[in-house]
Amino acid sequence: MKIIDRGLVFDAEAARANIRCAAFPRPTRLHDGALLCCFNVGPQKLSPEDHLRIMRSTDDGQTWHLLFEDFPTSYNGTPGSLCSGYIFEREPGKLFCSQLWVDRTDPDKPLANPETTGVLPMKCLLSASSDSGRTWSAPMALDTSPCPGSSSTDAIVRLNNGHLLAPFENWREWDETEGTQKANALISKDGGKAWSKPITMASEPEQRLMFWDNRIAKDPDTGELVVMYWTYDQNAGKDVNIHINFGEPDGRMWSVPHDTGIEGQIAAPLPLGNGKLLCAYVHRNDPPSIRVVTSDDMGKTWNVDQTLTVYDSGSGEEAGTDGPRMDADYWEDMYRWTFGHPHAVRLDDSTVLVTFYGGEPTALSVHWVKIAL
Repeated sequence: MKIIDRGLVFDAEAARANIRCAAFPRPTRLHDGALLCCFNVGPQKLSPEDHLRIMRSTDDGQTWHLLFEDFPTSYNGTPGSLCSGYIFEREPGKLFCSQLWVDRTDPDKPLANPETTGVLPMKCLLSASSDSGRTWSAPMALDTSPCPGSSSTDAIVRLNNGHLLAPFENWREWDETEGTQKANALISKDGGKAWSKPITMASEPEQRLMFWDNRIAKDPDTGELVVMYWTYDQNAGKDVNIHINFGEPDGRMWSVPHDTGIEGQIAAPLPLGNGKLLCAYVHRNDPPSIRVVTSDDMGKTWNVDQTLTVYDSGSGEEAGTDGPRMDADYWEDMYRWTFGHPHAVRLDDSTVLVTFYGGEPTALSVHWVKIAL
């Protein structure tokens, strides 16, 4: 692998004050070749004023223009913010956008309760577009009960049987002191009108390991599903290596997650066919960076000696890497981290595009990097 080009989806340095911090980008390739990139913007990272912006490129990411930024931040009259958005093309020109909505009734409250680590009320919202993302329907909330504290984590995936799978995770609510963390999914048999009860992708009954930020993709050859996780050991108070597991093509049966041997946090898989799997991931330890690594056997082993660094923060040791951290501390660290959330899309048989956010605390931009495989 080698980097052949790089640039910006969104330049925070040139943006107005209320959108100077962008984060959590997710690119999508449409049937007509256009690229859409959805991300959040606000005056500071993870602010109560966060909303979503969609940028569009018709030249494989070389240039981008604003397509949409008017998703409502209030839901049923309750003020909120939109933390992330994930676009899926269900038919040519017809899209879904999964959104993570956070209740901001009290704008002074952080995302997580520092005493219980329970989260603010959250909803997984879904909006539809029939014109390739130029306009969108009013959002509807997906029913994730009985899972509290639910948050969308990636775009919907179409299964081989035509059903749709929507990934999310859950954690305890604001005042709860007990709770079970799970990586989950909902399945729709009718194109997104009705959804199943939650299906567990990954969770430990004893809750030693926490499987966060489930990023999902489908093997184009077999239909098998692959998910990678930022994995945290509660007993040790620290991250462990990225974990991976696999789902049957119908999305209902999942293997036990196992260690990839890759030191990192959020990790996004991209199957390339013929057993090859690419992973774009965050390396938070020194040197803090965004990296890409590949596997030749669908994630059983990894070519770690050929890992490619696509972004070096240059900021030195990151918050939360200097010793054991409780999960409550990680919520505070998230406000301070200045890069992350990588994701990759295929441009052609030999090129992928990776997006991520990065920059200074007061100006976070959305970056792209093109990689020749």
